[in-house]
Amino acid sequence: MARCVRLAPGSAEAEFAIVVGDALQGLGLGRLLVSQLAAAAAAAGIRRFSATTLADNIALVRLLDGLGGAVEIRAAQGAVREVVAELPEAAGARRLVA
Repeated sequence: MARCVRLAPGSAEAEFAIVVGDALQGLGLGRLLVSQLAAAAAAAGIRRFSATTLADNIALVRLLDGLGGAVEIRAAQGAVREVVAELPEAAGARRLVA
C-alpha cells in the first residue's frame, strides 16, 4: 500500500506512506508503488513527499532517492526523523484540472 495526502489544500507537499508486507519485501514492489504514486502525485501538482520515519530507516531514504529528485534528511528527534523528497516531473504527466 502506498498513499499520499496533501499537507494542506492546494499544497505542493504531501505526506507519504508505504507498507509492503514482509513476504513481498525485496521483490521491487516498493519501488514500483513509489514510482507510480510519484507520477500520479506530480500529475496532481504535488512536488514534494514528506515522511516521518524511524531514524535508522535507510530503506525509505534509498527508495525516495531512487525517484531521482533531491532528498533532504532533517535532524533526528529521538528515534524519528523527517525526510523530504523532491519529485521529478513525471514523464508525460499532465496537471489535473479541477
